Amino acid sequence: MYCNFLKKNNEQLYNTSQQVDQLVFVNAPSALVQARVFVEALVNMLMREEKLDDYNMGLKQKIEKLSRKEVFKDGVFSGMDFIRVKGNKAAHEGIDVSLLDALHAHRLVYRLGRWYVTKYLVKEIEVPEYEDPKPKQTSIDPEDIQKMISEKLAAFKNITPLAEDKQNIVKEEKISLEELPAGESYLVKEINRLKASSREALENPGEFSAFKKYMHVKRKIQEDLEKKLEKDKGKDKSLILLVGSVGDGKSHLLSYLQEETSILDSYTIINDATESEDPSKDSIQTLVSKLKTFKDDSTENEKMIVAINLGVLNNFIHKEDVLGSYSQIVNFVNENGIFNEDANLHEENDWISTFNFSAHQPFTLSEEGLHAKYFEKITYKIADSNNENPFYLAYKKDMELGLNTMVHVNYEIIMNKDIQSNIAKLISKIILKNKVVVSTRAYLNFLSDILIPDDLSIEELKIEKLTEFERLKYSLFYLLFERENRSSILKSIAVLDPINFRTDEFDKIMNRLYNSNDFNGLLLETIGDNRHITKLFDSFSGYFVSSNVVSEDSRQSELSDEQLNLVSANILRASYLLSEITIQEDEVFRQYIRFLYGYNRQTPSGVNDIIKFIKSVIVRWKGSPIRDFVYINKLTDNYRVAQKLFMKPKRNTKKANVNTELEAFNRTITLFFESNVENVPNDISLEIDYTLFSTMFKVNMGYRPNNQDSEDCLTFLKFINELLRCSPGQAEFIIHHHENKNLYKLTKGYIDEISFERI
Repeated sequence: MYCNFLKKNNEQLYNTSQQVDQLVFVNAPSALVQARVFVEALVNMLMREEKLDDYNMGLKQKIEKLSRKEVFKDGVFSGMDFIRVKGNKAAHEGIDVSLLDALHAHRLVYRLGRWYVTKYLVKEIEVPEYEDPKPKQTSIDPEDIQKMISEKLAAFKNITPLAEDKQNIVKEEKISLEELPAGESYLVKEINRLKASSREALENPGEFSAFKKYMHVKRKIQEDLEKKLEKDKGKDKSLILLVGSVGDGKSHLLSYLQEETSILDSYTIINDATESEDPSKDSIQTLVSKLKTFKDDSTENEKMIVAINLGVLNNFIHKEDVLGSYSQIVNFVNENGIFNEDANLHEENDWISTFNFSAHQPFTLSEEGLHAKYFEKITYKIADSNNENPFYLAYKKDMELGLNTMVHVNYEIIMNKDIQSNIAKLISKIILKNKVVVSTRAYLNFLSDILIPDDLSIEELKIEKLTEFERLKYSLFYLLFERENRSSILKSIAVLDPINFRTDEFDKIMNRLYNSNDFNGLLLETIGDNRHITKLFDSFSGYFVSSNVVSEDSRQSELSDEQLNLVSANILRASYLLSEITIQEDEVFRQYIRFLYGYNRQTPSGVNDIIKFIKSVIVRWKGSPIRDFVYINKLTDNYRVAQKLFMKPKRNTKKANVNTELEAFNRTITLFFESNVENVPNDISLEIDYTLFSTMFKVNMGYRPNNQDSEDCLTFLKFINELLRCSPGQAEFIIHHHENKNLYKLTKGYIDEISFERI
């Protein structure tokens, strides 16, 4: 009997479920209303169970609150939400519902009841399999009923199922837009799915929606994993660890492979190694239990994939009872340097292998420079103008309805491929410069931040209701560089705002705005004919009169300095993101990328160029009287003393990379130099990250470092001192007398004799 398992456990839910069962073929709208009553009763029970105050919230808000508190996962949420929406329509409109809706609600009530009983009431209970309802009396042919049920399954294939009903998922999902009330934006709804707080941000194998399928971007780490899985098909024992950090795509990749291929069918999947299924066990104890097949003394065979964060893996291998029982796993992790910065993408032995998402860079290096392909592909997925793209479909739907807001303007801006590319490069730059961790999830959230202004309704964002200055403040160019309090990503990007770097281009723009009457000509020069962008500035042309003389009473004088700066800053930002202008920071970045590429490939010419650069910077930083000598005392002393600089690099143990395009590489440059002094280690080392390199670059270009630079680059100065102290050049000095400008050489001979001569 339908939902009979509820009868002894919850009479209220049981009675309501019977109403659904009895009405489904008799009166579909009434069945949906009863299904909604069932969900409301269930939600109220959950609120009490979880001790959550409802504050007189509606059903929608209660479901969302329970979801945020992680009382249930997406499948339960989507089931409740479907019944809520359809039940509302049936109750208030009496239309737009069908037998198919009622049949689907019938199944969902059964599944929600089963979920509630097994989670909250009876842990071990035999629940009969779900059976499709049968009409009590009907003139409809039973075969037609079965056909309708089959059609129902297909019709709702885009509804996220509960994990236990994964076998009923229909693979060929299509993107569709859910009807929204008048005044709401389809595009805003889609972009909100990118936020970290969105349900789409959660990954659960068995719940891979059409939206996630569309957003999937194939990476090398996926190709490597698929090759490994194919290779291991004949094996009986295999443990694959997908390691990395939160939000980097481990769970997403597992979900994708489970839903779109059969390659994981023979594997046990542990998608979240931080989850504990037993309240008496922590996550590590749970993991120990799940990995028991792979203990040292185990004779059992199993094939398993574990998605695990590096921190959890580190805690696991250092747990006392793990060290003695799982030594093969512990030794494998330690021997392959899984936690090191230069860890490889993939390591394996007979039956253990790792795929390191942290070692997989979101950009590549080549002779041509840096290519942020992964971020570009994600952005392109969102902005591509094709009818498979839910964002573009939503944008078109809003346009058809006559809804045009700043979100739509920003979406049009990001459709430009130059802007997509340069935004991705900005992200890559902050990863290298500030060592910011930008996961896939964080990047998607970042995109939502630069497309949607905060705390404003759709009505308030309508173009016709905004002044020209408000439009600029809600534009992508402003949101990208002036929302530093929004996230760590935007805080780092704010430092790279092109208005922070005085350039000839910026000065020209400012001069043209203050003194020229050809505003449209300025736009054409700096932005080109990009209509989606220039229209942001159209209304400002009236402030710049077309006459030979700009008078004091012209409209241009109506602009305050703040307003004029707002206009000029956003013209400059637009020009920068369209690759029309460059700043010195870009040249520093390009040079660093060139050195980074040569270092990671370990080409002789590449490494030699870095060493020559370091030597040049040392000479310019310390000062030099003659070639190959650097000063070792202060300029304020009566005499300057210079020592011969000796730099003999050691062969780096880093393996040469034969690939011309690098996807896994070190983000810093580490070089070693020999020492000729006894009792001093031979590995005088220097690690150059982007921050140090940018100061070194400026010094090499003639910049004189100040005290703050010396503090910031203390490791570099220590390296210089260590290099000089451990150099055979200590046997030869140059003394420079300030007054007569003479140079004297002080040399120590073979048998400790000292010679002093003028040169």
